[in-house]
Amino acid sequence: MSDTIAIIGAGMAGLTCARLLSDAGRDVVVLDKGRGIGGRLATRRTDIGVQFDHGAQYISPKTEEFGKLLLTAEQDGYVALWDDGQGDDHFVGTPGMNGLAKYLAQGLPVRQKALVTAVWHEGDEWQLEVDGAQEAFGTVVCTKPHPQTNEL
Repeated sequence: MSDTIAIIGAGMAGLTCARLLSDAGRDVVVLDKGRGIGGRLATRRTDIGVQFDHGAQYISPKTEEFGKLLLTAEQDGYVALWDDGQGDDHFVGTPGMNGLAKYLAQGLPVRQKALVTAVWHEGDEWQLEVDGAQEAFGTVVCTKPHPQTNEL
């Protein structure tokens, strides 16, 4: 039986889950259908070289632990402090919002362009259909948004 944990989705939730499990010594793999990671922290580039963020425009820590993570990511150059002029500090990803996703993904096995189209339980394992091939995992965590999860 496989002990590997499949995490579907390389957005903030999926990468945070993978980071915590990996740091705890668990074997994980992150599967994401996109060309890039970040989910709603995505940064897109146009054919003429312009980049823009869609989804979250900034991140504000609500817990001390998350605040410490953002400060470490800032020291490593993945996010930058942004003062909104109202006295509230926020963080933005650098060079785009997906900077925080890239920070969280460091050292993790992330498979991009990995489309999961089916999930089912068989015996002691979870089976995933990934790009037309069947793969077995001990546990599955799905962090995709509700409409996409319903499709599975």
